[in-house]
Order: sequence, then structure tokens, then C-alpha cells
Amino acid sequence: MTERGRGFRLSPMVGAIIAGLLGALACTQATPQAGADTDPTTLVGEGGSFLSPVTNLLLNADPGFAPLNPSYSDAAGIDSAIADFVGSGPGQFSADFVVSERALTASEAQTAQSNGRSFAYIPFAATPVAIATLAVCNPSDLTKDVITSATFCRSIPLTPALVGAIFTSGLTSTSVQPNRSLPTTLSAWSDTRLTQAGGSPIPDGDGIGLASVLGPSAENSALMALIDSDPTAKEELDNALNNPANSASTTSDTPNEIWPFHGQHAYIGGDAGMLGKELTINTKTNAPSDVDGWGGLGNNAGNAHDAFPVSAVWTGSPLGTPWNLPTAAIQNAAGQFAPPTEAAAAAAESDSTLASTSDPTTNNLVAFSPSQTDAAAYNNFLMTESYLVVPTNGLPADKATQLAQFIRFVLGPTGQSDIKLLGAAPATSTMVTAGLKVAAQLTTGALSGTTSTSSTSTTSTTTPSTTSTTASSTSATTTTTTTTTAAASTAASQGSSSVGSNASSGTLAFTGVPSWSLATAGATLVVLAESLRRLLRRRRTAS
Repeated sequence: MTERGRGFRLSPMVGAIIAGLLGALACTQATPQAGADTDPTTLVGEGGSFLSPVTNLLLNADPGFAPLNPSYSDAAGIDSAIADFVGSGPGQFSADFVVSERALTASEAQTAQSNGRSFAYIPFAATPVAIATLAVCNPSDLTKDVITSATFCRSIPLTPALVGAIFTSGLTSTSVQPNRSLPTTLSAWSDTRLTQAGGSPIPDGDGIGLASVLGPSAENSALMALIDSDPTAKEELDNALNNPANSASTTSDTPNEIWPFHGQHAYIGGDAGMLGKELTINTKTNAPSDVDGWGGLGNNAGNAHDAFPVSAVWTGSPLGTPWNLPTAAIQNAAGQFAPPTEAAAAAAESDSTLASTSDPTTNNLVAFSPSQTDAAAYNNFLMTESYLVVPTNGLPADKATQLAQFIRFVLGPTGQSDIKLLGAAPATSTMVTAGLKVAAQLTTGALSGTTSTSSTSTTSTTTPSTTSTTASSTSATTTTTTTTTAAASTAASQGSSSVGSNASSGTLAFTGVPSWSLATAGATLVVLAESLRRLLRRRRTAS
């Protein structure tokens, strides 16, 4: 029979090559995708409200985002933000980066990995958790409905034991531990155990009220950590947690993002939501209302005057208008009383350690340590580090490039100076070096068509523990678009910000298929097709 009569048949070797190539391509396409599932024209950031004034200031001040449009939202709270970042399925991510005051839990890290996302931490701001005290030192101001520098008692010196007594005021009961003697509960700001900064008595005879963020927040866990650090305060907290009258959400005193007592003033919306009620902020002017309308003063009807933990960046001029919230000076490990200032935060940060490990889920985490010789440092238990949590694979090249650029801006002289303006401490030189290393890896990955990084260091240091919760908070959002000025805090917002160009990017989202595999397969198929064409021509000629 002639060649033509037998028809054309592939040789076993050629058939195997084609089958292998097709199988390899099929397997590559079936691999879970790692690309971000966010608006391709927007670099999408999420987080809690703890550092919102600083985050929004940095996003507004950075001129290098074009053609992408950066955005940041704290509306859903930190837990929901991290959930969006780790993803809801393979390749399904609703955030390109997160600003977080805690490390991801083991479960969250595993979810991210399962969905095709690896990540890195970049510490960039250290913030004191302030204890706000609305104790009145000049009662005549209240009758005149004015606020002066002398209206409130400022820098009230508080030991950890006194902090515990304040935040368990009215919550302990002798029936819980009848055989144990607890200190007498603080019933009013005029209690002789509390004094003004100079040691004078506090004239405010009203009771001590408590306020807190309803939902996950760094200040809640920091406050519990401080109380746990003192045996007396810890005993008072345990008593209050086990008092049935309080209906506490837990009986465990382990530091948690959720404050366990919600019977008093607990507000949704993070720091912004809480301060909006405590100071009754006018949403049109971003200024506190007349003092007789402050929720934290009980409307001046002889009610309790509140104390509450709050991020220090919200205590000065977080939205461009001075609030000048009165805060306490907290005793540190050296026995000195330090206010929640940027200088005290920087001193505490100088006593911290930066983890350097081969595991990206613990690498670059910061642990604040007590120092018995650093008199200027803020109490280490009330210090909180904020991280940029960024993907190290799967971002489109344009987003990876712009995110790397933003990291360099945040860690650069302008970004670090802006951080200081709002009362947080900038990163140490060691932290800057670690963050710039991640930025360089993102840039290299973007240029090569991938965004993957790995840690090569094997030295480890102490890392802070993390707490997992499932609750989330909600708040209304306010949008601002401002630039850096001498009063840089005008760039902050209560909820979300969106700045930069609205121009679209022409870069396609990363598909999870390595560029080299497609190129190799394509070239091989071209060569194979040419070989087959020549083979057919020879066989036709022979027939």
C-alpha cells in the first residue's frame, strides 16, 4: 500500500511530546490562581482605625502612585480587613495590602497559603496606647461651657495597679472571692490614690465611667496586657470577669482584641466611632462639640466622667482640628511616669527587638521589652507596632511596583517625618533596612513577571504573641483628599480615603501561570509544527 493509502500517522515520540506539552499546559492552568481580585486601577488597602490618621496622611502625601489610584478603608475593622487580604478562595483577594497592629494568626496564614498568597510584614510606626482621662480639674469651665488648657487634669500619674483599679471600677464584687481581700474600689476621680501631675488632689467628685471600642482593636488587647502585668490589677480583673453581674464576654484574662465588658460606653467604629461619641465630634467641622454635650462627661448631669484606652495618634489633631484629649502618664519599668508622646514611643521602640527568621509568618515582627534603665520610655505593654502586610506573590506587575514605591516612601525621610507629626514613632534603622529589602524583592519580582520573595535569615529573636477573634466592627466612612502641609493631620479621615489618579492601568492581572512556562511551550510547539510540516512534505513527495 502506498504512503497516501496508509494515511498520515504520528510517530510514538512525536505523539508523546505533544501529549506531554498539552498535559503540562493543562496542569499549569489548573493550578490555583494567585492574582489579586481587586480593581486593576486601584491599589486597595484595608485595616482598622487604630492608625487611620497616619495611614491616610501617608497615602495623600505620596506623589508616586500614578497611574494607580490608592485607597484605604477601615470601615469593617482589622479582622475583616485581614480576612479580605488572606482571601475567600484560590486567587480571590479583596485587599492588596493591610495595615495591621497584630500578626496574622496561624489559621489566617494557612488560609492565605491555601489561596495562593504569601506575605511579608513591614514595621513602620510605633504608637502608644493612651489612657484618656476626662477628670475635670477646673469645674468652672463646665458651667461656662468652655474648654481651656486647665479644664481637664492632664498627665495624671498612673501605676499599672491604678490603671487596673480604674478599669474595674464598679465591676468587682466581694461575693466572687469572699476569702480574698481586694483593694477598695475607686469610686470617684477625687479618690486620694489619684492625683494631678504635680501631686495635688483632683477636685472632680464625679464617678469614674468606662468607655471602649466595641469590636477588635489593638488598644483593648494592650490594656489587658498592662493589667495582667501587675498582680493586684490582674486579680481585680479576674474578679470582675467572674462577677455574674457584669455579663463579661469571657472569664479569661488573656489579652484580647475584644474588651470583655460592654455594659457601659462601648462604641462601634473603632477609635473614630468611640471619640465621635465621647467628645461628640461635629462631622462637618471635625471639631468637638460644646463641652456640655460631651458624651464622656455624662452631659454634665452629675454622671461619671469616662476613662478609655485610645490610639495616641487620635489624641492631638487627628483630623486637622485640635482635640487635645487629656491623657495619663503611665509608670514604666524604670519606675518613671511617661506620657504617650512620640518621644516616649521612640524611646520604647529603641528597647524593642525585631524578629529575623526564615519563616515569613514571623519575620520582621516587633516585640517591646521593659527597660529598668530607660526613664523616658512609654510603658512597653501599651506600645503597639503597625505593619504594612504585603503580598509577596501574585500581584499584577504595576501594583507590585507601586506598592514597593509606597513602602520606600513610608520608610523614607518624608514618610517617617509625617508619622512623627501625629504622635507615633517612626521605624528604627534596622526596621527600615528590613522593609526596604521587601520593597526591593517586590520590584525585582515585578520586572521578572512574578512577585515572590523569600527570607534567607536564620537568626531569631523574641516575637509577640497574637490573639485570634472573629468579631468585627463597622463604621461610617468619610473621604478626604488632601496633601501634606504644616498641619499634616488634615489628611486623616475617620474611615476611608482615596487619592491619586483615576487613570486605568493597561497591565493584565497576574494569572498564576509562570511566564517562562508559556514561552517555552509556545516555542516548542512552533518548532514541532515546522518539523511536522517538513515531514508531511517529504512523505507526499515520496508518494
